[in-house]
Amino acid sequence: MKNALLLSLLFLVFTSNLFSQKSKYAFEIDLEKEILTGVYFNFEIIDLRQRTDFLGNIYKGTSNRLMESKLENGAEFQFNNIIKKSNQFHFQHQDSFALVIKELRVLEETEPDQASLNVFFEFYKVENDQYFKVHEFDGFYFYKIPFVHQYHAGKITTALQEATVEFQLYSNSKLLPELENGLSKNDLLNQKVDYNYDILKTYEYEKGFYRTYADFLNNTPSKKENIEIDFEGVQPYRTNILRYDFIISENDADISPTEKRNMLDKVWGFSDGKGLYLNNVSFNNGQFFSRIESKGEYCYFYSIDKSARNFYFSAIAGIPGFIISNNIKSNHQAPLIFDLKNQNTFPISIHAMGLMLRSDLETVNAYKAERKRGKKAVQFKHIDNYNIKNREKFIEEMTSPKN
Repeated sequence: MKNALLLSLLFLVFTSNLFSQKSKYAFEIDLEKEILTGVYFNFEIIDLRQRTDFLGNIYKGTSNRLMESKLENGAEFQFNNIIKKSNQFHFQHQDSFALVIKELRVLEETEPDQASLNVFFEFYKVENDQYFKVHEFDGFYFYKIPFVHQYHAGKITTALQEATVEFQLYSNSKLLPELENGLSKNDLLNQKVDYNYDILKTYEYEKGFYRTYADFLNNTPSKKENIEIDFEGVQPYRTNILRYDFIISENDADISPTEKRNMLDKVWGFSDGKGLYLNNVSFNNGQFFSRIESKGEYCYFYSIDKSARNFYFSAIAGIPGFIISNNIKSNHQAPLIFDLKNQNTFPISIHAMGLMLRSDLETVNAYKAERKRGKKAVQFKHIDNYNIKNREKFIEEMTSPKN
């Protein structure tokens, strides 16, 4: 009886602790002090993201408090300011261009010294009130620095710098394509990134690469390709972590291995039509994909734990004496959760289970009744049950007008 009361008390403490961490605080990122060089085009800035001020979740302080990172007054305001301030020639270029933001997101792991920035910009030439897409910029940045949240502004500026300079060089080289399929301003704004969560409503997945998080949620890969996985020689029960070179697509013959690796670094994930695979590069700079094992509000998957990562990548690098293999020992696999609501990744633990299941009393009680609640198999079972039971409710909550 005493043991049962003690376990219940510990469970309550863990859950209460996570409740306090769950409370969101805003961390404002300001580009006011940032400046670009070599900019001589003025760009109209259009942000097609669902939340134009939101950059992602960060962990701040010694207690790793979960916070929302935002751009004060939104990305359009901040980007306009920095480009106008940086334009060295102070005159209106005879051509008119628009920079459209499709993806602008930071992601931090629970370790506060590790983060990434994922950006995807489109450039349009504007003529006679019509917007013609002429270029795109695909960028990914991984950085591991103490107090990493202080460096997001600099990384965002770096991405904007590289994007604008690349476009200017591209434009000056007279490589702009012929203008066709123009859009009105309203038509362009109607392409606003929306999350319909279709990926949770079906098991018929479109084949291809998900460039952005929205691509994944909406089951609409932006790079539609016939993808296959090279399972030859791989034991079936160890196929949940796949190196880049195990991914085969129909366009591989047209690009070099380096080009393929650079392309895969920037995609959010992919589907071969049978399963869903998450790219690990954004949260631990690992060049491999993990199969999503449970689909719902909380997607769990296997990554490679840090103690095994150096060995694993040394093997990939070809250091003599190591055998390159996709078969990763089970004790080197680290189960993680990807939270679809908050778009962050965290390890599975007893107190994380309390946080995830807290809105479903029946599932919480079923989990608490398990004698081996720390066993991964037990945790996976209850996450599966929660996802299945609450899937429709979650979709309705996330697609309601307030979200």
